[in-house]
Amino acid sequence: LRRVRSAKQSPEADPQWLADADAIRDKFRRGVGMDAAPTTFRLLCVGGLQQLWNADVQAFFVGELLTDKEPDVRRLAADALGQKAKPGDLVAHAALAKLLTDDSPAVRRAAALAIGRLKADGAADALIAAWKADENADPFLADAYLRALERLGKPGIDALLT
Repeated sequence: LRRVRSAKQSPEADPQWLADADAIRDKFRRGVGMDAAPTTFRLLCVGGLQQLWNADVQAFFVGELLTDKEPDVRRLAADALGQKAKPGDLVAHAALAKLLTDDSPAVRRAAALAIGRLKADGAADALIAAWKADENADPFLADAYLRALERLGKPGIDALLT
């Protein structure tokens, strides 16, 4: 990984870099998929994949990691989508919106903040609905909903006021 990340030239200009990055992504994907592995190891693999983000990694996060059995894997996947997906990405938004009803408050918090970062159409409505459903049972979660709505700017504030 160090060699891949320390390339002196543009990664796209070096075919070996691309091959190395693909091989490393594959190893990280397999590491995350090892259900018998310690959670800490799996989380490190999630972080590694986030460092080598591309469309395939995003599809893996949306299709696999957001539904993982481990809440911490789902939480980190939601964080990564919020940081790496393109603003307005409706596929990422729809996948994250499903996490607003997750059993884990930490996952719901990460999903709400990620939705706020993406600013996709429908974000304000999804966040308001989740906030109302939570009924302020968790102050940290309520904070996340409000921060996410604030990040949306005018649409978020308008949704709060209506």
